[in-house]
Amino acid sequence: MLTDKVIVATITHQRSGSKWFGSILRSGLSIGSLGEIFNPDDTSLLSFRAYVQNIGFDKIVRKNQYEVLDDYFNGIGVFFGKIFNFDIMFNQMDWMTLGWNGNTKFIYEYLRSRNAVVIALVRNPVDIFCSVKALDISKRPHVSELDSDQRGSIGIAYQQLEGQKVSLSMEEFYKFRENLNENWQSVRKYFDGHHGFVEICYEDLINNVDLTSIIEKITACGRYVKLFENGIISAFPRLLKVSDDYERIFDNIDDLRSLKY
Repeated sequence: MLTDKVIVATITHQRSGSKWFGSILRSGLSIGSLGEIFNPDDTSLLSFRAYVQNIGFDKIVRKNQYEVLDDYFNGIGVFFGKIFNFDIMFNQMDWMTLGWNGNTKFIYEYLRSRNAVVIALVRNPVDIFCSVKALDISKRPHVSELDSDQRGSIGIAYQQLEGQKVSLSMEEFYKFRENLNENWQSVRKYFDGHHGFVEICYEDLINNVDLTSIIEKITACGRYVKLFENGIISAFPRLLKVSDDYERIFDNIDDLRSLKY
């Protein structure tokens, strides 16, 4: 069983600001943020991949999924204590089944059964799509957009394109948006009625929206333990400006932004 741990899981799509949000939880609430622990390419010592390699796949498959994840998170708790956060990306959920069955939504069932705090981090699909495409051009994964002239994927893509702009495929965007909406519908369905579920928007975070609801959810799932001091919201870092100037590299982004959802 999972022993006296509070799991805070952020469910989202890649390029939705989960790493920045994790830094908010880490610096504002002193919650250990593990990032994409279920990414099969993650080679860190605390990743799920490392856990499977250390235990041995032959031993893993003899246990049920609940036992495996309980053991894994109990081990993480040795390093991070009572409460910790990790990210669940829609495109990494197949890896979590470990071949037991075709239920790629098992992680949702597990989180509900373990009284987890589940944060759905939603971002405008146009911005996600543009960020993914900028990433495809720049080949610079997981780099903040905040310093777009120097490090961010937008600035690097702009340099590589030598000032030329490219067009985004409307058909590809339609398919992307449809898939994204299906994923969010599934999340809302699985966590309907779950007291630890809260949905927040990336755009709200950067506009300084009050995050009291998130803190209340975390505290409630903390079995009424006083985890945080009053006024902790003031400790949250804020972005001064988000450099989502995708117009620098895409010539038809206004067409996407004009679409109704």
